[in-house]
Amino acid sequence: LIKNLLIRKGAKQEDDPKVISDDWNKICKLASELDEEPNPIEAERQPGKFIRHSWFSRRPLTTQRDFYAAITSAFEEGSLRAADYLQELHEDYKLYSLFNDEDITPIQKSQDRSPQAIPEVVDTLRALTIFKVTAHYPLLLSTMRKYRARHIQRKHLIALCRALEVFFFYSLKDKRNGRIGELFARHALAIHTATNQNRTINAVNDVIDYLHSRIPKDEVARELVFKDLTYTNKGKKKKGNTKPAIVRYILIKFGQHANRIPLGVPHHIENYSVEHILGDRKANRDDIPLDVHKLGNLLILNRNVNSTLPEKFSDKKELLRKAAGYVDPILESWIDTPGFEISPQDLEARLNYLSKLAATEIWTIKPQS
Repeated sequence: LIKNLLIRKGAKQEDDPKVISDDWNKICKLASELDEEPNPIEAERQPGKFIRHSWFSRRPLTTQRDFYAAITSAFEEGSLRAADYLQELHEDYKLYSLFNDEDITPIQKSQDRSPQAIPEVVDTLRALTIFKVTAHYPLLLSTMRKYRARHIQRKHLIALCRALEVFFFYSLKDKRNGRIGELFARHALAIHTATNQNRTINAVNDVIDYLHSRIPKDEVARELVFKDLTYTNKGKKKKGNTKPAIVRYILIKFGQHANRIPLGVPHHIENYSVEHILGDRKANRDDIPLDVHKLGNLLILNRNVNSTLPEKFSDKKELLRKAAGYVDPILESWIDTPGFEISPQDLEARLNYLSKLAATEIWTIKPQS
């Protein structure tokens, strides 16, 4: 329907219908290729999803039922031309194609100010892909266009991306976000229609402040998110076992916070793997309870190193000091103490330390107002 509308409204010369049709088909083909596995829900399939997200990043949100009518009205009123609309879609596709790629890596700085040249943005795009969320797409499209147009600085885009990442991380188990997609679309429109740099920055800051208001206020509640994580990769996985990609993401984030892992690095299992310091034992074996499956017993290692590690802590501790993605003060004290044997109390102490660090320094949002 949209293709026919574009041809009807945009074709002025004999060759125009084919030119418009070919251009439209090219865009649809590119967007369709973004679906690795087509979603069974019609509204979540490409290219329709991209076409709507692009539209909502520039214009008021509509229901799917009213979407075609909104496009028709824009053409009928003369506020949109076929060539301009096709150009919009091409511009947005370049950004949209970055959104659902867990293996995305930073590129060199480019004259077109590609957001992919910012490692912090790349890390957020990867994280949001791991989280399997899409409600933010119109918002990021709108904001990234403003960055490319020099209406906001690099730091503003990074701050918004970081806030989205933290917000969605805390939302992984708490899905009570209501109609968050509608709210993000309204913010996307506010950013798109901002008429100068100051108003654009204020519109971006409004989103960040909103996201800050939606994460757990209580530090103890945020710590509990990390204390409740459970991970095992042996035998029958228990209910509530955290997905490996999420665990790798968390542990790599600790390493990046300590400047031991570079920003923008891919997270996939070919690069990094999760190591259980005491070994992934069953609960209560050797008097070690479920603490072995908690954050206090986990660290991230280069995949090649992990495959060659000895089982006993005393035999591998110096290698851990050099190769671990993050060596916290508690782990370092274990390594430095001759003949040290890790107890459940030690694992709990490290769990408490890492959870507090995560909740107060890493997974936080700085309010802008």
